[in-house]
Amino acid sequence: MVLRWVVFGNFDGFQKLKNPGSYYYEWDEDYWKLNLVLDTTSRPPRNPHPTLGWVQKVNRETYYHEEGKFVGRRRPVLLYGDSFSMCIDSVDCFEEILNVDAAFSRHNYLLNYGVGGYGVCQASLLCRKTAPHYEKPLVIFGMLTSDLDRTILPMRTGQKPYYDLVDDSLTLKGYPIDSSASHYFAEHPRSTTSLLFRLFLKSKLNFLPYRVSSWFDGREQTKARIMAVNRLLIEHLVAELRTMQIDFVFLIFHYEDDMMAPDSEDNWRDQFLKKTMADNQIPYIWSKGIIRAHRLAHPENTHETYIVSGNGHPTTLYNQLISDEIKYIALTQPRPSSFVADTLDDELYAVRIARNMRALYRDSSAIARLTQKAADNDIALDRQVYLDATYLMNLELTQESPFEPDGVFEGKWRQD
Repeated sequence: MVLRWVVFGNFDGFQKLKNPGSYYYEWDEDYWKLNLVLDTTSRPPRNPHPTLGWVQKVNRETYYHEEGKFVGRRRPVLLYGDSFSMCIDSVDCFEEILNVDAAFSRHNYLLNYGVGGYGVCQASLLCRKTAPHYEKPLVIFGMLTSDLDRTILPMRTGQKPYYDLVDDSLTLKGYPIDSSASHYFAEHPRSTTSLLFRLFLKSKLNFLPYRVSSWFDGREQTKARIMAVNRLLIEHLVAELRTMQIDFVFLIFHYEDDMMAPDSEDNWRDQFLKKTMADNQIPYIWSKGIIRAHRLAHPENTHETYIVSGNGHPTTLYNQLISDEIKYIALTQPRPSSFVADTLDDELYAVRIARNMRALYRDSSAIARLTQKAADNDIALDRQVYLDATYLMNLELTQESPFEPDGVFEGKWRQD
């Protein structure tokens, strides 16, 4: 009773007791239900997507990407995943890096389908609903190692689809999404397990043998379930992509653990993913290896050089290093025979951007508008002018898509 009074009371301090992680693992839906109560900044989506729970940068009915019209005659490179793929606002993201790179963007255009909070389940569903509609795409399937845990979660910040095993078969559950978050949580309340007992299980005071303790909190059973479900999910996704002759590579992101520690890859998630990739001959980018190699070559760098301090997400440098790998893959992949190479000069993109920037600077009304836009976006005016100049360049180089955003779409999203 006293613990509940402290946890749910309006008191300063007691931060550890007000942390859901003191009672539950993040793969437990009760962690997120408690988090919604304790974290006033965390709220379920007001208008949940009926299939995915929440979406960004796509048409809710057709899943067409809002920047799809910029692909033009170039090959679409489709990036999926969570916030590590989507990126945070304070850093340069993959599309910002690659789509202004002359060598990459001459024949390729990256569309970022990353969505914050996604698990492997939602990313794979979005990939299935979008990748087949593009003409000869290259899929970059991004996933943070802990995204494996999210695959089995019925909810996170809000209700979401999830996968489970039924008679050893992969089964999609939690669909369709309840349009009312309050109704969903009323129907699916947090378990009645004692918070005090949960606190004891996760504390240093826990004197129970591991087998007993893990039986109470379901640790080992949950790990086994996570691995079994995700292995089938990855295998199914890969089989579908191969059947459709869609080129792909997996991109494995890692959390801010010390990537330089000798035993940093001994954890069960890394071991599971490496084995799954090897068993299914899946090409993949191992971000930890890339960061480790770069840091060895630059011993003056610190952990914060690669991970935003206090945030846990990649810095611009981290994203640049991964972008270099994506660029290498895109440029060395065999070009689909149906593509007709363009005749643009290597420097044309930079030339057009510079020309557009000069025109914008000469236009007093445009600069007034961009000054306000830069302030709204909390970025420098020069950066805003560059972004708008790049946007204008893309309009010049591409044709409008015949796809009607509000209509029903069937067939390919062609870029020719």
